Amino acid sequence: MKRKAPTHPERSKELNTPSSFFSSQKTAGFFQSSSTDSFFQPPKAHQHSKGEQATGGQGKGAIASSSVPAPYYISFTHVAPPARPDHSQPNPGPPGKSVNRAGFTHISHRPSLSIAWGRTPMPNSQGQIGIFVRSANVGFNVHTLTVAISSDYARGSCPYQVTYAHEYRHARNFLRIFRNHRSTMVQRAQGIVLPTAQTPCYIDPTQINTIQNQIADPLIRAIKDVKSQITADMVADRDSMDSPSSYAKEYSQCPRADW
Repeated sequence: MKRKAPTHPERSKELNTPSSFFSSQKTAGFFQSSSTDSFFQPPKAHQHSKGEQATGGQGKGAIASSSVPAPYYISFTHVAPPARPDHSQPNPGPPGKSVNRAGFTHISHRPSLSIAWGRTPMPNSQGQIGIFVRSANVGFNVHTLTVAISSDYARGSCPYQVTYAHEYRHARNFLRIFRNHRSTMVQRAQGIVLPTAQTPCYIDPTQINTIQNQIADPLIRAIKDVKSQITADMVADRDSMDSPSSYAKEYSQCPRADW
């Protein structure tokens, strides 16, 4: 966190049209990651050296699926917050920034989609093939969660403890927001009915790839929407925590000279 806590835009552009998500002969793929950063700036200016971004924790957490319509499987998984924050840089976070930092939290999440298609063994009387979805696996994953505290503050010092509590609150809030949106994805899936073995979609055999893309398009759009909503809610929570009034309460916990 910092007084101006900018959100870094996604590092690369996603494919513009949902139908181009699956390349030829492939039925699985990853979406681009979405990231949110938070910086904490001390109230007293210091000359900090440029720090490097720390790596996230390796622990895994998983949220079990429930109330998911067939043939969907929807999973939300995440790394755990690091057991100990990175404490190696006086100005933690990405390099190239002039602002001083007491703390830094970074989270990145990425959805994936895998569709297993099936076909009826025999065409109907019009020569049409029945296609259906055996399974549509939607996965959201937090693959990076970083917490860092400036090495200017000794472990156990008042600024260290205040920054520690603040940054890990960011991390917990980010994961809570992420997990809560599993129900958002389930609701979106409930509104996107896919053909099943019991209710196949009969089509001209020459149109199989085209129709499969058309069937997948609404789901791809829904996944992108949910990803964007997760990021927006993380940014809103971060901005609330990193407002000037919130910072003032954090600073007041320690003597100003300690910062």
